[in-house]
Amino acid sequence: MNLVPDDTGTFVKRPRYRREELEAKCENVMGSFLHKCYGNGDRIATEDDLTTLLESLGALLDTDADLSSLDSAENGWTQGLTDWVDWITGRPDPRPRVYIRRGLREQRFYRYLMTLAHETSHVLCEMPAWNLAGNLIGKESRSLRCRGAQSFDWKDWRERQAGYCGLALLMRIRMLELRLGPRPEKSQRPSSDALQGQRLIHRVSEEFVVSFAAARCRLESIGYLTSTSQQLNLRLGVPAIAMH
Repeated sequence: MNLVPDDTGTFVKRPRYRREELEAKCENVMGSFLHKCYGNGDRIATEDDLTTLLESLGALLDTDADLSSLDSAENGWTQGLTDWVDWITGRPDPRPRVYIRRGLREQRFYRYLMTLAHETSHVLCEMPAWNLAGNLIGKESRSLRCRGAQSFDWKDWRERQAGYCGLALLMRIRMLELRLGPRPEKSQRPSSDALQGQRLIHRVSEEFVVSFAAARCRLESIGYLTSTSQQLNLRLGVPAIAMH
Protein backbone atom coordinates (compact mmCIF):
# COMPACT_ATOMS: atom_id res chain seq x y z
CA MET A 1 0.00 0.00 0.00
CA ASN A 2 1.17 3.51 -0.75
CA LEU A 3 -0.39 6.95 -0.44
CA VAL A 4 -1.33 8.82 -3.61
CA PRO A 5 -3.23 12.07 -4.29
CA ASP A 6 -6.99 11.68 -3.82
CA ASP A 7 -9.07 12.95 -6.74
CA THR A 8 -12.41 12.58 -4.89
CA GLY A 9 -11.82 15.61 -2.68
CA THR A 10 -12.09 13.51 0.48
CA PHE A 11 -8.43 13.37 1.51
CA VAL A 12 -5.20 15.05 0.52
CA LYS A 13 -3.73 11.57 0.06
CA ARG A 14 -5.52 8.26 0.01
CA PRO A 15 -4.34 4.65 0.32
CA ARG A 16 -3.78 2.78 -2.91
CA TYR A 17 -3.77 -1.01 -2.65
CA ARG A 18 -2.93 -3.67 -5.17
CA ARG A 19 -5.46 -6.48 -5.43
CA GLU A 20 -3.13 -8.95 -3.71
CA GLU A 21 -2.62 -6.46 -0.87
CA LEU A 22 -6.37 -6.23 -0.31
CA GLU A 23 -6.61 -10.01 -0.27
CA ALA A 24 -3.77 -10.29 2.23
CA LYS A 25 -5.25 -7.54 4.41
CA CYS A 26 -8.64 -9.22 4.61
CA GLU A 27 -7.13 -12.65 5.18
CA ASN A 28 -4.76 -11.47 7.90
CA VAL A 29 -7.22 -9.26 9.73
CA MET A 30 -10.14 -11.69 9.69
CA GLY A 31 -8.01 -14.81 10.17
CA SER A 32 -6.17 -13.31 13.15
CA PHE A 33 -9.42 -12.04 14.65
CA LEU A 34 -11.14 -15.44 14.39
CA HIS A 35 -8.09 -17.19 15.81
CA LYS A 36 -8.10 -14.83 18.76
CA CYS A 37 -11.82 -15.42 19.35
CA TYR A 38 -12.01 -19.18 18.76
CA GLY A 39 -8.44 -20.48 18.76
CA ASN A 40 -8.84 -21.31 15.07
CA GLY A 41 -8.86 -18.89 12.16
CA ASP A 42 -10.11 -21.44 9.65
CA ARG A 43 -13.76 -20.51 10.01
CA ILE A 44 -16.35 -18.77 7.88
CA ALA A 45 -17.07 -15.34 9.34
CA THR A 46 -20.56 -14.91 10.75
CA GLU A 47 -22.71 -11.85 11.33
CA ASP A 48 -21.54 -11.72 14.96
CA ASP A 49 -17.91 -12.01 13.86
CA LEU A 50 -18.24 -9.07 11.47
CA THR A 51 -19.99 -6.98 14.12
CA THR A 52 -17.33 -7.69 16.73
CA LEU A 53 -14.52 -7.11 14.23
CA LEU A 54 -15.94 -3.73 13.24
CA GLU A 55 -16.23 -2.69 16.87
CA SER A 56 -12.69 -3.95 17.56
CA LEU A 57 -11.50 -1.53 14.86
CA GLY A 58 -12.83 1.27 17.04
CA ALA A 59 -16.10 1.95 15.21
CA LEU A 60 -19.56 2.41 16.70
CA LEU A 61 -22.23 0.37 14.91
CA ASP A 62 -25.94 1.13 14.67
CA THR A 63 -27.85 -1.60 12.81
CA ASP A 64 -31.22 0.03 13.47
CA ALA A 65 -30.54 3.43 11.95
CA ASP A 66 -33.29 5.63 10.58
CA LEU A 67 -32.06 6.33 7.06
CA SER A 68 -35.49 7.27 5.75
CA SER A 69 -34.21 10.68 4.67
CA LEU A 70 -31.77 9.00 2.27
CA ASP A 71 -32.37 7.33 -1.06
CA SER A 72 -33.98 3.91 -0.60
CA ALA A 73 -30.96 2.26 -2.27
CA GLU A 74 -28.60 3.63 0.40
CA ASN A 75 -28.37 0.84 2.95
CA GLY A 76 -25.29 1.96 4.85
CA TRP A 77 -23.61 5.15 6.00
CA THR A 78 -20.06 5.42 7.30
CA GLN A 79 -18.74 8.51 9.06
CA GLY A 80 -15.00 8.74 9.53
CA LEU A 81 -13.30 10.55 12.39
CA THR A 82 -16.24 12.51 13.78
CA ASP A 83 -16.70 15.66 15.84
CA TRP A 84 -19.06 13.95 18.27
CA VAL A 85 -18.88 14.76 21.96
CA ASP A 86 -19.82 12.20 24.61
CA TRP A 87 -22.98 13.59 26.23
CA ILE A 88 -22.07 12.06 29.62
CA THR A 89 -18.40 13.01 29.92
CA GLY A 90 -18.41 16.02 27.59
CA ARG A 91 -15.22 14.69 26.02
CA PRO A 92 -14.61 14.41 22.25
CA ASP A 93 -15.53 11.02 20.83
CA PRO A 94 -14.04 10.86 17.31
CA ARG A 95 -14.68 7.16 16.72
CA PRO A 96 -16.01 6.26 13.25
CA ARG A 97 -19.78 5.70 13.07
CA VAL A 98 -21.40 3.05 10.90
CA TYR A 99 -25.16 3.10 10.29
CA ILE A 100 -27.18 0.35 8.61
CA ARG A 101 -30.77 0.86 7.51
CA ARG A 102 -33.45 -0.19 9.98
CA GLY A 103 -35.18 -3.44 9.04
CA LEU A 104 -32.60 -4.47 6.44
CA ARG A 105 -31.53 -7.55 8.41
CA GLU A 106 -35.06 -8.87 8.71
CA GLN A 107 -36.10 -8.02 5.16
CA ARG A 108 -32.98 -8.90 3.16
CA PHE A 109 -30.41 -10.79 5.23
CA TYR A 110 -27.94 -11.39 2.40
CA ARG A 111 -27.95 -7.67 1.61
CA TYR A 112 -27.59 -6.85 5.31
CA LEU A 113 -24.57 -9.12 5.70
CA MET A 114 -22.96 -7.71 2.56
CA THR A 115 -23.62 -4.16 3.77
CA LEU A 116 -22.07 -4.97 7.15
CA ALA A 117 -18.97 -6.41 5.45
CA HIS A 118 -18.85 -3.44 3.06
CA GLU A 119 -18.99 -0.84 5.84
CA THR A 120 -16.39 -2.78 7.84
CA SER A 121 -14.17 -2.59 4.77
CA HIS A 122 -14.53 1.19 4.61
CA VAL A 123 -13.19 1.45 8.14
CA LEU A 124 -10.48 -1.14 7.52
CA CYS A 125 -9.18 0.27 4.24
CA GLU A 126 -9.54 3.99 4.91
CA MET A 127 -8.05 4.05 8.41
CA PRO A 128 -4.57 5.03 7.10
CA ALA A 129 -6.08 8.13 5.46
CA TRP A 130 -8.23 9.01 8.49
CA ASN A 131 -5.28 8.72 10.84
CA LEU A 132 -2.93 10.90 8.80
CA ALA A 133 -2.73 14.35 10.42
CA GLY A 134 -4.11 17.16 8.26
CA ASN A 135 -5.24 14.74 5.57
CA LEU A 136 -9.02 15.27 5.72
CA ILE A 137 -10.58 17.87 3.42
CA GLY A 138 -13.70 19.37 5.00
CA LYS A 139 -16.21 17.94 7.45
CA GLU A 140 -18.63 16.81 4.75
CA SER A 141 -15.99 14.42 3.48
CA ARG A 142 -16.18 12.50 6.72
CA SER A 143 -19.48 10.94 5.67
CA LEU A 144 -19.88 8.26 3.03
CA ARG A 145 -23.34 6.95 2.23
CA CYS A 146 -23.31 3.55 0.54
CA ARG A 147 -25.89 2.56 -1.99
CA GLY A 148 -27.05 -0.92 -2.96
CA ALA A 149 -24.82 -3.17 -5.03
CA GLN A 150 -26.52 -2.18 -8.27
CA SER A 151 -25.68 1.47 -7.60
CA PHE A 152 -22.02 1.31 -6.59
CA ASP A 153 -19.95 4.09 -8.10
CA TRP A 154 -17.08 1.83 -9.12
CA LYS A 155 -15.06 4.85 -10.25
CA ASP A 156 -14.82 5.95 -6.61
CA TRP A 157 -11.80 4.25 -5.06
CA ARG A 158 -13.54 4.07 -1.67
CA GLU A 159 -16.46 2.10 -3.09
CA ARG A 160 -14.21 -0.03 -5.27
CA GLN A 161 -12.01 -1.08 -2.38
CA ALA A 162 -14.87 -1.60 0.07
CA GLY A 163 -16.82 -3.58 -2.53
CA TYR A 164 -13.88 -5.88 -3.14
CA CYS A 165 -12.94 -6.28 0.52
CA GLY A 166 -16.53 -6.92 1.57
CA LEU A 167 -16.53 -10.04 -0.58
CA ALA A 168 -13.02 -10.97 0.56
CA LEU A 169 -13.98 -10.79 4.24
CA LEU A 170 -17.02 -13.00 3.74
CA MET A 171 -15.35 -15.45 1.34
CA ARG A 172 -11.66 -15.55 2.16
CA ILE A 173 -9.46 -17.33 -0.36
CA ARG A 174 -8.11 -19.67 2.31
CA MET A 175 -11.59 -20.81 3.30
CA LEU A 176 -12.62 -21.27 -0.32
CA GLU A 177 -9.53 -23.35 -1.02
CA LEU A 178 -10.09 -25.47 2.09
CA ARG A 179 -13.63 -26.25 0.93
CA LEU A 180 -13.29 -26.27 -2.84
CA GLY A 181 -9.66 -27.21 -3.35
CA PRO A 182 -7.04 -25.17 -5.22
CA ARG A 183 -8.08 -22.83 -7.99
CA PRO A 184 -7.87 -24.47 -11.41
CA GLU A 185 -5.63 -23.41 -14.25
CA LYS A 186 -7.24 -20.82 -16.49
CA SER A 187 -7.86 -23.30 -19.27
CA GLN A 188 -9.63 -25.66 -16.84
CA ARG A 189 -12.02 -23.16 -15.25
CA PRO A 190 -15.70 -23.78 -15.95
CA SER A 191 -17.95 -20.98 -17.13
CA SER A 192 -20.24 -19.36 -14.59
CA ASP A 193 -23.17 -20.22 -16.84
CA ALA A 194 -22.24 -23.89 -17.26
CA LEU A 195 -23.89 -26.51 -15.04
CA GLN A 196 -20.63 -27.14 -13.15
CA GLY A 197 -20.20 -23.43 -12.55
CA GLN A 198 -23.79 -22.99 -11.40
CA ARG A 199 -23.41 -25.84 -8.93
CA LEU A 200 -20.21 -24.34 -7.55
CA ILE A 201 -21.84 -20.93 -7.12
CA HIS A 202 -24.83 -22.49 -5.37
CA ARG A 203 -22.55 -24.40 -2.99
CA VAL A 204 -20.59 -21.30 -2.02
CA SER A 205 -23.79 -19.29 -1.63
CA GLU A 206 -25.16 -21.91 0.78
CA GLU A 207 -21.98 -22.53 2.78
CA PHE A 208 -20.88 -18.90 3.11
CA VAL A 209 -24.40 -17.47 3.54
CA VAL A 210 -24.12 -14.98 0.68
CA SER A 211 -26.29 -14.25 -2.32
CA PHE A 212 -25.89 -16.19 -5.55
CA ALA A 213 -24.68 -13.00 -7.28
CA ALA A 214 -22.05 -12.33 -4.59
CA ALA A 215 -20.77 -15.91 -4.72
CA ARG A 216 -20.54 -15.77 -8.51
CA CYS A 217 -18.70 -12.45 -8.45
CA ARG A 218 -16.17 -13.71 -5.91
CA LEU A 219 -15.51 -17.01 -7.69
CA GLU A 220 -14.97 -15.20 -10.98
CA SER A 221 -12.73 -12.50 -9.51
CA ILE A 222 -10.27 -14.93 -7.89
CA GLY A 223 -10.15 -17.53 -10.65
CA TYR A 224 -12.47 -20.41 -9.85
CA LEU A 225 -14.79 -19.57 -12.74
CA THR A 226 -14.63 -17.73 -16.03
CA SER A 227 -17.05 -14.88 -16.56
CA THR A 228 -19.25 -14.40 -19.58
CA SER A 229 -20.11 -10.84 -18.61
CA GLN A 230 -18.39 -7.98 -16.78
CA GLN A 231 -21.67 -6.34 -15.83
CA LEU A 232 -22.20 -8.40 -12.66
CA ASN A 233 -18.79 -7.47 -11.31
CA LEU A 234 -19.44 -3.81 -12.01
CA ARG A 235 -22.76 -3.92 -10.16
CA LEU A 236 -21.10 -5.49 -7.13
CA GLY A 237 -18.35 -2.88 -7.00
CA VAL A 238 -15.62 -5.18 -8.29
CA PRO A 239 -14.65 -3.75 -11.67
CA ALA A 240 -12.58 -5.74 -14.11
CA ILE A 241 -9.76 -3.22 -13.82
CA ALA A 242 -6.83 -2.83 -11.44
CA MET A 243 -7.86 -2.34 -7.83
CA HIS A 244 -6.39 1.16 -7.52
